[in-house]
Amino acid sequence: MATTIPTSSSPIQLNNVLVSPSIVKNLVSIPKLTRDNNISIEFDPTAFSIKDLPTGTVMLRCESFGELYPLRPRKHLTLTSSTASIDLWHECLGHPGNNTLSQISNTLNISCTKSAAHVYHSC
Repeated sequence: MATTIPTSSSPIQLNNVLVSPSIVKNLVSIPKLTRDNNISIEFDPTAFSIKDLPTGTVMLRCESFGELYPLRPRKHLTLTSSTASIDLWHECLGHPGNNTLSQISNTLNISCTKSAAHVYHSC
C-alpha cells in the first residue's frame, strides 16, 4: 500500500506502508522516506523540515511541541492512499467484520476495488 503526503511543491510518497493497530503513534522510517523521494530532512530543537535534495527548497516544515516530531503541517493535511482491494484493507485493519469495515470505508471515504471470492468466516 502507498500513501502520499501533500507538500507545498510535490507530494511525498510513503511506499510499503504497514498498519499495526496496536501502536498508539504512527512512525515513519526516515531513511526509507528520504531514499524513496530524493529529499533530506533537517531537525532542529523546535521543528523539522523536509527539503528537496537537489535544490534545498523546503517542501514542508512541521513544529514540535514535545518529545516527538509529529507530521503536522500548518495547513490541513490529508493523507491519501492508492486504491487497494477491500481484502487488503480487511487484513491491514486487523480483520474487522463486514459491517465495521463498511462503516470505516464510508467514514474515511476509502475507495476499494471489489473483493476477491475469498471470505474470512472467522471474522
